[in-house]
Amino acid sequence: MDNFPEVDRILIVTGYKKGLLSNYISQLNYSFSCELICLEAPNYKQGNGHSLLALESSITEPFFLAMCDHLFEDRIYQKIKIQAKKKIDLSLCIDTTPNSTIQLDDATKVLLDQNNRIVQIGKNLLNWTAFDTGLFFLSPLIFNRLNQVSKKHLTLTDGVTEMIRYGDFIKGIDVSGFAWADIDTFADLQHAEKRFLDYVTPALSDQITKTAF
Repeated sequence: MDNFPEVDRILIVTGYKKGLLSNYISQLNYSFSCELICLEAPNYKQGNGHSLLALESSITEPFFLAMCDHLFEDRIYQKIKIQAKKKIDLSLCIDTTPNSTIQLDDATKVLLDQNNRIVQIGKNLLNWTAFDTGLFFLSPLIFNRLNQVSKKHLTLTDGVTEMIRYGDFIKGIDVSGFAWADIDTFADLQHAEKRFLDYVTPALSDQITKTAF
């Protein structure tokens, strides 16, 4: 977080094994320059849209959002950080040349227009431009859009689709070629461990190698 001095707190939404996660995160607080706060999403089983809505009463200004099972190299954070200075309702880091280990069927995909505005999003798009990496910069408008979707199973994609329908300003931020990973399986984890060794210090790299392999 040294590269994000403007971030004074991190809100972590919990659901599955919430007690275990909250206890672990409370032990990390002393090592961060900002506050770590856990918030429970009672309806987390009904989609990540409900997990995002668990933050609604705690957020009144634009914010960064990252999926908990995704990893990103620092250059991606630096690139989306620039968006914090622009008047955009939603910025999403996208990859037009994703790594071959990313599962096509499971990945959320986006279709962009000529100005890099997102015009469609979803897992089942037949015509698409890039993969959704899972890292966003959002305005609180997303909460309003999610609340307008009348679905029991609610996803962030539903909220973004609603923003598209309303003509909100949502844009793709191209991070093609930068390292990121979506970790859904043990094989994904092993690949991420190997790939991200290139983005840590030699001392930490040696430590990770000894413990992970």
